Amino acid sequence: MILTVPIGGFFVRMGNLFNSEIYGHVTNLPWGFVYVRDASPQEAAVMPPSWHNGFAKITSDLPAAIMAHHPTQLYEGLSYLLIFFFLFFLYKKYNANLRPGYLFGLFLILLFGVRLIVEFFKENQVEFENNLPLNMGQILSIPFIIVGIFILIRSFRLTRGEEI
Repeated sequence: MILTVPIGGFFVRMGNLFNSEIYGHVTNLPWGFVYVRDASPQEAAVMPPSWHNGFAKITSDLPAAIMAHHPTQLYEGLSYLLIFFFLFFLYKKYNANLRPGYLFGLFLILLFGVRLIVEFFKENQVEFENNLPLNMGQILSIPFIIVGIFILIRSFRLTRGEEI
């Protein structure tokens, strides 16, 4: 069952990307995304028709107020896809030899570890997070990482055939 969760997470994050939701901080990196949908009607009105001529032209013609952002949805979604392939590989290659709980513990550590890291690149979703050292996504990820470590350690202490 845990193998399906990263795939679901990938599609959720792609939905966030297509809807211009949950994006990252402003960046000048070449892979930054410009979310034109977030432009005000006044900014959209002054966008030149040359925006049809390719991405380079788009970014050079947009008003300065519309900035490129880290595509955190892609960072997170592609990471979830990599987690899926990694866990699937382990499952197919070593399933008979994996201890109970091993994949689940590893899944929790990897998935919420990725989330903890990617959240550093995201814009805060609510105002109160501006005064916190970690945002709510990071705060909620930490207990799952700890539980994952506990389950992983416990899986190594069990003898084969024992339940967690």
